[in-house]
Amino acid sequence: MTNTAAQASGGTPRRMVGAWWGPAVGLSALGFYATATTPRDEAGREIFFNIPAGSWAVYVFLAALMGLLTWGFVRHASLWGIGRPTPGIFRDMPSRLRNTARLGLAQDKVRRDRYAGIMHWCIMSSIVVLTLVTAQVAIEADTPLHFLYGDYYLFFSFYGDLFGVIGLIGVGMALYRRYFADFHRVRWDERLEDHLIILGLGLVLLTGFLTESFRILVTELDAHADWAVWSFGSYGIASALNVFDLQDSQVLTFHEYTWWLHVSAAFGWLALIVFTRLDHLFFAPINAFFLRTDSPGRLAKIENIEEQEVFGVGFIQDFTWKQLFELDACVRCGRCTDVCPANISGQPLSPMHLIQDLKAHLADVGPAIQQHRHETGDAGREISTVALTGDVIKDETLWACRTCGACMQECPVMIEHVPTIVDMRRYLVMSEARIPATAQGALENLEMRGHPWRGTALERTTWMNDFEDVPMFDGS
Repeated sequence: MTNTAAQASGGTPRRMVGAWWGPAVGLSALGFYATATTPRDEAGREIFFNIPAGSWAVYVFLAALMGLLTWGFVRHASLWGIGRPTPGIFRDMPSRLRNTARLGLAQDKVRRDRYAGIMHWCIMSSIVVLTLVTAQVAIEADTPLHFLYGDYYLFFSFYGDLFGVIGLIGVGMALYRRYFADFHRVRWDERLEDHLIILGLGLVLLTGFLTESFRILVTELDAHADWAVWSFGSYGIASALNVFDLQDSQVLTFHEYTWWLHVSAAFGWLALIVFTRLDHLFFAPINAFFLRTDSPGRLAKIENIEEQEVFGVGFIQDFTWKQLFELDACVRCGRCTDVCPANISGQPLSPMHLIQDLKAHLADVGPAIQQHRHETGDAGREISTVALTGDVIKDETLWACRTCGACMQECPVMIEHVPTIVDMRRYLVMSEARIPATAQGALENLEMRGHPWRGTALERTTWMNDFEDVPMFDGS
């Protein structure tokens, strides 16, 4: 098994990355060239047109969102905090920063599924760019800076519509895969939040186009069509609406309604970060930073083994905080289970469901453990009456794992399943003496004969019996 850097360099070819970014960069450059070479010094628009309360409403929504996000992070962090320390988590910073950029931001592993990679890039890039577009509107409206006019305004309009369309393409691909394609992974652990995320994003993008279209219909379609055409998506919708010969008062009413719906939907969608798997927007790049930089097949040693009171992980708080953190990073995409040889062969192991079961158990008992630890200072092992190994995660599930690392190799958010499974196995063997019969027999044979095989009375040193004066190492 290769190390992380080698895995990353062997991922999606760079020409594929160029094929995805190339059209967007090329179209953007074309739009910039066209606007820069066409004199339109008067081009611009009124910020918060037809929405006199728009400015304060946005900041009220923003303050509420920031408070909610802060509360959500503190809630998550308090649960991660019940875990043990993670030694060496900030060692080898250059490799960690490379992992963050390549695996977290550039999403090398996401692109291994070609369809999902294109879909995810469309959605992610539209979110990033449209957030920057919105930020520029806020700067124009509420600071002394004044730059949304003339050529730059036309380029700004073009760029915003371009990535709005790209976002709708991504949403359309997601809708097709979830509702129309016979794609098994989206059915494995389907929840209400999955529909809210994709349908909510589609609503945000569509209402954004409609709001802009109603504004163009009143202010630019007749008076400044040469400006409006640069908002090509909204211009097309406005042109289609124009055939209905609506009165200005009607259009302004529609504009106001769609603006409030758009802003409410946008902030409501962002609030889903706190309660749904949308939190991977932040957790995935962070987990890429936390990814081990040594060999992914290397198992952690039990340091000072003679002094340990607990071996392995028998309670949720015996995991490291990093292992608890990556439970929240899981997006239930199912890629790990799809490539797991144990699952493929019918064994009772699904890496995705194992991580999700641990996450649910942490949510159940974590707050009580955290409160008990705060009040008494002890580990709180008596809090949960449900055994982590045996009840939450079945023994046969743990022993079905081949420790091949296919799940870790494929996971797009860099969850390390194998160390988590091995830690629970260690507890079964070293603390509970629960071990499959075949493994027990192999260990007994190692103790008695020096090898793990049955069916022979020969010992490891039998082959030396016919030789004389064979030197033996006595440990001195």
